Amino acid sequence: MLNEVAVLAVIGALHVVVLVAAFTGPRARLVGGLVVIAGNYGLRRLLFLDPALGAEPLAWFGLILLGDLVFVLLLVMSAARPDGQPRLHPADMAVVALLVVSVGLAVADVRVPLDIRAAHWKEEYLYIGAYALARLNGPHALDRPGLLGGMAVAAVAVALWQALDGPLAVDLAWMSSGRSVLAPGADAVAGAHGLGNLDAGWIRPYGFFGNGTDFGVFLGAVALLAVGASGGGMRGWLRPLPLLCAAGVLLSVVRFTWVVLALGMVFQAVLGVTGELRRTALLGLLGGGVAVAGVVFLTVAPVLGDSASLWGRAFVTGTYGERAEAQAAYADRLAEQPSILLLGEGFGGHGSAAAKFGFTAPGPVIVHHSRLLDLVQDGGLVLLGLTALPVILVLRGGGGGDAVRGAALAFCLAFLIAASLLGAKSALLQTLTWGFLGVAVNRAAVPP
Repeated sequence: MLNEVAVLAVIGALHVVVLVAAFTGPRARLVGGLVVIAGNYGLRRLLFLDPALGAEPLAWFGLILLGDLVFVLLLVMSAARPDGQPRLHPADMAVVALLVVSVGLAVADVRVPLDIRAAHWKEEYLYIGAYALARLNGPHALDRPGLLGGMAVAAVAVALWQALDGPLAVDLAWMSSGRSVLAPGADAVAGAHGLGNLDAGWIRPYGFFGNGTDFGVFLGAVALLAVGASGGGMRGWLRPLPLLCAAGVLLSVVRFTWVVLALGMVFQAVLGVTGELRRTALLGLLGGGVAVAGVVFLTVAPVLGDSASLWGRAFVTGTYGERAEAQAAYADRLAEQPSILLLGEGFGGHGSAAAKFGFTAPGPVIVHHSRLLDLVQDGGLVLLGLTALPVILVLRGGGGGDAVRGAALAFCLAFLIAASLLGAKSALLQTLTWGFLGVAVNRAAVPP
């Protein structure tokens, strides 16, 4: 009973702190929303330290609902007391159009069961609310990233502990819980899987986030933001934060997070340049980066060997070959059925959603690890275009010299490109992306 009380008290305390902080003003609300989504997922893993509590589905889903409820309360609070009147931006209309189309697909696309469509919409589109959370709280919504910085420092400390001492008790409980798609079931504590290879003596450190992708992308976003905010609200003890976050990203041994941080750093530097040179450089990076990465991926992946070591997992093994084969198989399907480019194949019916929500698709399931292809399968080129359009519209806006806007937009661009090739999705990643995009819009539409 003591374990249950302690676990629930820790989780409840996080949500109470965020709500109390939100009353201090608009600068704490977006940061609070990010902390709630990140912390809720990480702390939910504590349930499995108590076997009885971990086996209770009501506890797991109840805590998910708690996090979502606090997130919605932050939205309501922001709508009731916004920081000024947000100036309408073309990206706002694009986001509304995306929401309308996604809701329409979730309601009307009968090719996939309703419960799968609802679960998929919730994970993919509910957290567009972070965009509204940012817009309602003005251009300075991310000026004080101290709470995010503190969470990043704590996460890196736990990850270092995992790297040096192996999995913690909560990690072993999490791996055997069956809740993680990367380590599904009690047998997952042995052998190789997405969280590590205990037989070979290593784990991919992820702090308290539950997986290395969320951990590394969060750190990458905080690193870029810390650089952008270094001239403003960054306290002295947080000045080394970008370097600490970069070390944590490397420690995650997740290639996707490395790509996000590397691209983000390049975009952040380019966005600091003004005039036609910036536009040319951005277009070159967007087109050339995708083309070069795609060619390298498709040519190198099939010939890579195998290794059971941690760094071998990062540089040699993993899912290189499987991804290349799956994407080639999907290209074959497009050649046979070009109509699916326009209509998709069913909202939530692609391989990534099938693996997460247990949906058995009528045709062959292809897990291609590509956000771009997931969107095409969900709703065709229309859904893909509407997802990319807000970022493009913000990119065309002014305010390129603003450092915080540059950091936010650099992250969005980096994540969009990396996810198109490598694939990554979660509530946290959606919240980060849409929240940062909202900040970039604020900085373009309202003079800081």
